[in-house]
Amino acid sequence: MLPRRPFDGEDFFEEMPTPANKYCGFILDRCVHGEKFWRVAILTREFGSVSCFVRISGKNKTTVVPDLFDEAEILLEKPKSGSESDPRFAKEYNLVHRNSGIAKSYTALSVASKFVAILAKNAFPVDSAESLYTLCANTFRALAEKPNQEACYLKALWTLARDGGYPVKEDWLKNSNSADVQEIVAILRSPLESVVADARDVVRHSRRLESWLEREHRFVLA
Repeated sequence: MLPRRPFDGEDFFEEMPTPANKYCGFILDRCVHGEKFWRVAILTREFGSVSCFVRISGKNKTTVVPDLFDEAEILLEKPKSGSESDPRFAKEYNLVHRNSGIAKSYTALSVASKFVAILAKNAFPVDSAESLYTLCANTFRALAEKPNQEACYLKALWTLARDGGYPVKEDWLKNSNSADVQEIVAILRSPLESVVADARDVVRHSRRLESWLEREHRFVLA
């Protein structure tokens, strides 16, 4: 099973592996830091979650405002002291793809926000970075372009647990009632366009899975 622990932004820089100066990733979180910067958490294919500061004012003001679910390319400045424990600043921020369709649906926006919060608040090992990156790419595109967003979230949460080595099939699914098992399996096996389950039932399955991850495996969800 992949080891994990709650993610604490304060100790992030001490544990971050040495990154290359330029890399691509998905925006998991952003917040204003002072008057001149966004603090951005970005999920990269090579290093997992990485935090940096993106300038929003001054001589090198960015022309693109970082937004959740964006796929972006960031060029980092070298740490001034030469130590990788120092905060990293983005010299360039270039938008690769904006999943703008997510914001057009309340359901899509709601479940996408829950999903990135799980990724941002929980620490995952570096060797899972590529699979997480692919999961984000597939999930965000589906939420932006396809129907049945609640089913998309359930699929993403299931994949996150399964690929992380958690006994989601052997424990959570096995201990569900037979009717739920049949419906969950049908959802997981069906393309989003073909899912026929009632959205309220899909939400119920997702909440049960969230509770299981939180209770049995100490996931931070809120």
